[in-house]
Amino acid sequence: MATTSPKIKPTGPKATAIPFWRDVRVLGVIGQVIFMASVLIGLGWLIGNFIGNAEIQGLKLGFEFLNTTAAFDIAEGIDYEATDTFGRALWVAMVNTIWVSFLGIILTTILALVTGIARLSNNWLISKIAAIYVETVRNIPLLVQLFFIYFGVILKLPPLKESIQPFGWPLYLNQRGMVLPGLTATASFPIWLAFVVLAVILMLVLWNIQSQQEEKTGQPINKVGSAAAAFFYCRRGWLACYHQFQQ
Repeated sequence: MATTSPKIKPTGPKATAIPFWRDVRVLGVIGQVIFMASVLIGLGWLIGNFIGNAEIQGLKLGFEFLNTTAAFDIAEGIDYEATDTFGRALWVAMVNTIWVSFLGIILTTILALVTGIARLSNNWLISKIAAIYVETVRNIPLLVQLFFIYFGVILKLPPLKESIQPFGWPLYLNQRGMVLPGLTATASFPIWLAFVVLAVILMLVLWNIQSQQEEKTGQPINKVGSAAAAFFYCRRGWLACYHQFQQ
């Protein structure tokens, strides 16, 4: 007859739950709560102290100043006058920032593309020049470069009234930057733009047609000369229309 062995009960110490004041997770949460509370209390004290001192000095806090007159000029940007409000000045500054950022992205992309192509060039001199440029810019901290450009280049330029023209080119350099002549659209601008578009289309069409002829015949064709001739004839047409427009 089969017999069953009696169940053996564990004789070791009975497992007990860890008290919360000794639980690492609970202590971590409590520490974070205490830290955040300390930060909020400190910020509240600083803000209250600032508001109290501002009221004592008679300073107004808020955004009402955006509706007051700015009383200063902004050299570049959209339409703005010194009699406009601070809100208008802030909007002009935002538009200028977006415009400069857009131009910076385009120019840096072109610079990076040209530098990368030069670095991979088979020409030893061009490749080494690109490598030196890359290593120099990469290994010098940006803050040092900005200090050098400002104190070593910009501040060394003459003031506005003594602007210089390098090589007699139509540009002016001074401590406020570089000034270039701008383009102003006249009444004949739409006609000029139409002839430019026509010249570009005609040049592309001739280039494609002559490229196909080269593939069929195997004989080289002066495509550059044909494109230049198309541009020349469009230019003659524009001059004729321009003189007719001026009469």
